[in-house]
Parts: sequence; C-alpha cells; structure tokens
Amino acid sequence: MYTRSFSFAVPDEVFDALVPDVMLSPKFTDFRLEPEFLKFLRSSFFRDNFSVPFMKKCIRFAIFQHIFTNPVQNVKKEIGGSFINEVETYMGVLDFLHTNLYSFYDKVPVRNSLHILQLHENIQTGRFLCDIRGSDGYKNWMQLLKNMSNEDISNLIQHQGIAAYRVQLLSKFQNQLMEGNVPISRKLCETRTSSLHLKSKVEEIILAQQCNPHALARQKMLSEIENIFRSVLRPFSSFSYSSHFLLGGKSIKSLAPNIVHDIETVLVLQPVDMLNIAVQALVKQGKWKTVELSKWCETFIAELSLRVCKFIKVLFI
Repeated sequence: MYTRSFSFAVPDEVFDALVPDVMLSPKFTDFRLEPEFLKFLRSSFFRDNFSVPFMKKCIRFAIFQHIFTNPVQNVKKEIGGSFINEVETYMGVLDFLHTNLYSFYDKVPVRNSLHILQLHENIQTGRFLCDIRGSDGYKNWMQLLKNMSNEDISNLIQHQGIAAYRVQLLSKFQNQLMEGNVPISRKLCETRTSSLHLKSKVEEIILAQQCNPHALARQKMLSEIENIFRSVLRPFSSFSYSSHFLLGGKSIKSLAPNIVHDIETVLVLQPVDMLNIAVQALVKQGKWKTVELSKWCETFIAELSLRVCKFIKVLFI
C-alpha cells in the first residue's frame, strides 16, 4: 500500500500571493491604501475564515467612500504625476531591499524570506527603523556587503531600483588593492611581547583598518544606500499630495464597528443623561465588578445632586 499525504498552504503565503497587485501598486487606479487599512485587511482575512470576497468588498467600499466623500476631485495631472513618480521610486527601492535582504548568497539562503507585501506593510506603519534596520538580518546583510567581491557589488548597485542614484564604490587605487597589485609588507615578530605592547598593536591594527581605503569606500557605499532607504522608504502619507490618493483609513469603522466601544462613547458624551451618570458612578468605584450596590447608589445620588445643582446655577445666571 502506498501512503498519500498532502499539506495546506500557510495562510500568510495565501494572503501574500492573492493580493500583492492590489495592495502594492495597482495598475487600474492611482489610489493607494493607507497603512491602517492594510493592517485591517490582513487581520480581517485571518479572522473571517480567509475570505477573499470580504476583502474585495472592503476595498470596493473604501474606494466608493473616498469618491463620495470627495466628490468631483479636480486633481491636476501634475499633482497626480508627482505622487505616482514618488510611488514608483518607492517601489523600485523596496524591490531592491527585498531582493537583496532576502536573497541567496553562494546558493545558501541568508535568512528566512519575508514577502515584499509584509515588508511594505512594515514600512507603511512606520516600523522600518526599529523592526527592519534594527533586525539581525539587516545588520548581517550590511556586514555581508562589506565582504562581497567587486563584481558582486557592481551587480548590486546596478539594480534598477537604485540605478538612478549612481551609487559608486571603488577608486583606482582601491581596485589595485583588491586585485593584490599593491604590495603589503608583513613581518614576523620573534621577540616576546608585553600585554601593554600587544594592546597598542591591536589599537594600531584597528586604526589601520579604519583608515583602509577599501573599508572606507565600502562604508561610504553603505551610507549612500542607507540614505536612499531613509529618504525613499517612507509612509505614503508623507508623499506630495497624498491626501488625494490615500484611502481606507476612514472606512475601517464602518466595515468593522466596535459596538461596545461606540455605546460607551455615546454614554460618556451625554453628561445629562441618567444612564451616563450611572456609568460614571460605576467607573469611579475602582473594582467595579465586585462593588456593592449600596456604594454605587450613594455615588450615583451624589453625582446626580451635584449635576442638578450645576444645572440650577446655570439656569438662574
């Protein structure tokens, strides 16, 4: 007998495979989704039994609400072109970061892959500096760039996403140094060395490495790449004229209302209502789940009397 087995796809992979064209850079519209709406769509997909139709309804609703609340937007072509150009630049740099941060080096996976959509969501929610640049994977990638060959570095900086920035690496002397054409003197120390002398030697070696033209050139290249990340990989809300093209944030409350929160808000915002006074009196009890009804009633009567007195004063002023 032959055993048969099958496996289900990971939900995250299903979500990332279904919606990247709509989430990242839809070709059918200039609209882009706000970060809060991106987070809401992902969470609702897992909450509602992986429902793709519900996601489509959410996006359609957000588009319609944006159009109806902003009727007849006369957005000039220059404004739309400026925003879309920034988005296209962003997508190019995002693709460069994703391709190299989660790629293969010497046919060995550097680290676990993260879908470009998840990387985009992290950047849009403002977590790029703390979650991505501060991660071990990013630091290891930066260290890996310092040890790459000239050929690999040349291919790296010619990526379409950052090619327009013309990042450069080595000077003529540094190329000679890399190729081994510049002689490096070495000598063997046959005498015993004291700990103080050894410490000074180590400091000299560290200083020499810091002054090494090759190391300085690599460091400068990495600084230029990181400056590109800082200037380009920003939330869409910081782009020019983004208010005309971002949607979804105002639709979350309509698509997933929090009934308990809404009721509490209404009660708090109606100070004259008797029910509001009762709720406020209950909140002031501290451990309200175990509060005695007599104490709650005393607080309620005191609050009611105080508000009645204030109302009478206002009435006769």
